[in-house]
Amino acid sequence: MPDPVPIHSQLVTRAWAVPKDRRGRDWQPTHNSFPNVTLVFDCETRTDISQRLTFGAYRIYHGDRCNEEGLFYADDLPDEDRARLGDYVASHSGDARKRYGRSDPQLQLWSRQEFLKKVFWPVAYRGKALIVGFNLFFDFAHLAASAAPARGQGTGGFSFTMDEYVDGHGRRVPNKYHPRIVISPIDSKRARMRFTPVDVRKPKPSYNNFRGHFLDLKTLAFALTDRSHSLASACEAFGIDEGKDKVEEHGHVTEDYITYCRHDVRATWHLFEALKAEYQRHPIELQATRAYSPATIGKAYLATMRIRPPELVPDRELGLCADAVFGACMQAYFGGRSECRIRHHPVPVVPLDFRSMYATVNALMELWDLLTAETVAAVDATAEVCDFLGCLTREEMFDPKTWPKLRAIVLIIPRGDVLPARTAHGNQQGFQIGVNELTTDRPYWYTLADCVASKLRTGRAAEVIRAIRFVPKGRQAGLRPLKLRGTVTVDPDTDDLFKRAVALRNSLPADSADPDIVRLSDFLKVLANATAYGIFVELNPDEDASAECEVWTGAQTPFTTFVERPERPGQFTFPPLATLIPGAARLMLMLLELEVTERGGSYAFCDTDSLAPVATESGGLIESGGERSYALSYAEVEEIRRRFDRLNPYEPQGGEPRGEDRVLKWERKNLTREHWNHQQWYLGISAKRYALFTSKADGEPEVHEAKEHGLGHLLSPDEPPPFGEVDPRWAKRWIKREWTAIVREFLDSSRG
Repeated sequence: MPDPVPIHSQLVTRAWAVPKDRRGRDWQPTHNSFPNVTLVFDCETRTDISQRLTFGAYRIYHGDRCNEEGLFYADDLPDEDRARLGDYVASHSGDARKRYGRSDPQLQLWSRQEFLKKVFWPVAYRGKALIVGFNLFFDFAHLAASAAPARGQGTGGFSFTMDEYVDGHGRRVPNKYHPRIVISPIDSKRARMRFTPVDVRKPKPSYNNFRGHFLDLKTLAFALTDRSHSLASACEAFGIDEGKDKVEEHGHVTEDYITYCRHDVRATWHLFEALKAEYQRHPIELQATRAYSPATIGKAYLATMRIRPPELVPDRELGLCADAVFGACMQAYFGGRSECRIRHHPVPVVPLDFRSMYATVNALMELWDLLTAETVAAVDATAEVCDFLGCLTREEMFDPKTWPKLRAIVLIIPRGDVLPARTAHGNQQGFQIGVNELTTDRPYWYTLADCVASKLRTGRAAEVIRAIRFVPKGRQAGLRPLKLRGTVTVDPDTDDLFKRAVALRNSLPADSADPDIVRLSDFLKVLANATAYGIFVELNPDEDASAECEVWTGAQTPFTTFVERPERPGQFTFPPLATLIPGAARLMLMLLELEVTERGGSYAFCDTDSLAPVATESGGLIESGGERSYALSYAEVEEIRRRFDRLNPYEPQGGEPRGEDRVLKWERKNLTREHWNHQQWYLGISAKRYALFTSKADGEPEVHEAKEHGLGHLLSPDEPPPFGEVDPRWAKRWIKREWTAIVREFLDSSRG
């Protein structure tokens, strides 16, 4: 086995020369500036239940030039496997330039401990290089010497000891001069990573305060696309010609397997370059290492525009402090509405979907004025709201001028009003939210939109005790315009960001083959959907804490209680926006329900921004499950869609709106053009657990959308693809197959 040649020494020397900023502090990367030195690595593991490290590959780049490439292997790797790695290095070092380009270096070979001591710590920690990988959690878990539950800020995560040594008593103990790596998973796509402080009395300050530059490309790809990717699918999505390689056998050290691992590292580097170029098109002040989700990028856009949550200033006559108003808003807060109205009976449907629901109601209520206001006044509007509810008609709700009047919350005593409520339903354990007739002697806060929905449903106005309207005052100073993905300028002084993003997406070619246009379209959709609502209700629980807290519910005085895992508000948390937006979305859904039922129809399900009326091409009576019901015709559905066109806040491009420009879309998700006009059918079990399907020529069902809600605890029964090549789509194939069997069983029983 050849001895490794330490050709990386010059690179490490350069990496140690960490640049300083103007104040003499260690330079930190920004969104447009990354560390000049990058360490890219990948681990391969055994395929047995232990999944222990077998070997790995790495590359060190200085700028865009690879200065070092090498392999490392597990400390306990059998001698014959080590020999194969040594033979591979000896036989491939000579042709590295011929194989990968003249600028590529010779191959190095290290044990795991040698790799950490001579490569990882000098480059990644002392050199403060950028550590890049795809699913770094997996790689660090197998590169680590041991693991333990994380404590403190990392509670709920894992603390990996990377370096150990044998002390004088023969025990393996952590090396106190090297930090641990703490990884706190957020979900299957995201995790926070950092170095811990070094546990010695006099560490070098620049080391002890350094938390590391970790960039997981799986997380960054998700933040940019709102999709979960494998390395292969990410390379495909971002046009990497030299994508992920394939190998027939995993887990055994062979020449093909070693080449496969090296190829993965090169593919990871090319993906990093593509994601870096895409990320740098966004003029936001956010390090790529902290871009955890599309909402994170959306918040960065708002912060770069110098937008902040406005200050809430209650009117003196209101007699409530800001905390009391916030408490009233959160009592009125409910999420999206989801229902299953027809169970266990296949019925023909036309799935309808509101385009960018939260961005749409934002625009209709003109909430951008609230978000960018210097202050938001909370004023008493009881008499005004009573008059509004008393004479309101459904026709007025199809006038866009009515919607800004909904920026209010109302204290009512429910007397058979149809409202959302948290309560125990039937034999269910715990509280669930449902929209039902509610009667109680206790007053509760609701959004004005919920009260409007109840008035339109029942025909009578709620018993109003008090109403608070939110009024924008002034405009925040110092707002800055910027270009969305470096393309179109948005000025927060004059433009509604969410409305502008949706309108711009509408103007793009619907079926463009240009990858740049496709990525711009996807980004605009993600920006509008991820930023227009959730960031205003962000609450982050402190996993390792408990405290006595004040609880505000809309009364002038709070009460105190002991709280486990107290929650901290996010950067843009603002309760008035948090409650007004979903309240208006529920009202929009109620308007659609009333339009369907007024025509004698019914609907199979609704879910936040969608509703599926029972409908066929010609309409009329149908029979399902032994019961007869009325199905709307496609013409009646189109009539309903035209009615909602009046609420389109986006300017149509070139006259009449296209299908994608309309507020209410006919959802044909996953349908091929061949089946575009085929009758869609629905079979539901419960809320968010249903399938949409069409019929083939032979009568067999073809499921094109299968909901997986509640199935996350189940694993696919299929034989998995080769280890390390699992595509997110593979894990869902069995769900569609099982739904197909369920649909077929119901169809057979109904025919019989």
